[in-house]
Amino acid sequence: MDKKKINVIIFAFASVIVFVGLLLVIAYNTVAVIEGISSKSLPVQEKLAAGEKIKRGDPLISDAKLRYPQAMISDPQWGDKKAKVTMFVYSELLCPECIGQLQTLKSIKKKYNDQQVRIVWKGVAKSPTELLHQQAAYCALVQGSFWPFVDRLINNSDEPSRLLYTEIASELGLSVDKFNECLDQELVLDKIYKNNQDAVDLGIDSVPYFFIEYYPYRGPLTEQELTEVIEAELKK
Repeated sequence: MDKKKINVIIFAFASVIVFVGLLLVIAYNTVAVIEGISSKSLPVQEKLAAGEKIKRGDPLISDAKLRYPQAMISDPQWGDKKAKVTMFVYSELLCPECIGQLQTLKSIKKKYNDQQVRIVWKGVAKSPTELLHQQAAYCALVQGSFWPFVDRLINNSDEPSRLLYTEIASELGLSVDKFNECLDQELVLDKIYKNNQDAVDLGIDSVPYFFIEYYPYRGPLTEQELTEVIEAELKK
């Protein structure tokens, strides 16, 4: 074999080695990138599962159908819509933790003025009885008496019934005719069903559950815990 052919073979062999080497380098870097993404994603997903705070718009949770609650005019709320801190509370009226949390929220309301903190309550119902209670409470909201109605409702040990609801409405000076008309309509039920679906889309798996300035928190939260979160947000 002449020298020229030997050089061609050597060159071809070297080219193959270089090409294979490049493929190995690319493959190694690709695996490293994939592993890097996985290692970064895991802590965030763990935090999300644990209910720790995740910033709005985090690309690692972009698959969520709804990233942050929206305040509706039909939501019971305290505080000004331009308040520096907005707190969304997904809750029920019957669960003991929810009842206790409501008392804590009242303390927070007394501690901060309307320009500092806004509290938006979102009712979710996981049982027929809870659904009836919330329907009645939202019908009281139509006449501007949601919170007084809820106070009397949760302190009443009677079985849920139309009679109980209308008695409370009458005691509060509400129009019983308008109240009963509201109970007969499905508009309020649609509101609760939407809250239920929003809770699912937000990944809420228990109540009470909070969103405070784009950060989710699994409740119940003590007054001290809420105060610490609010104070931190007010300082920003």
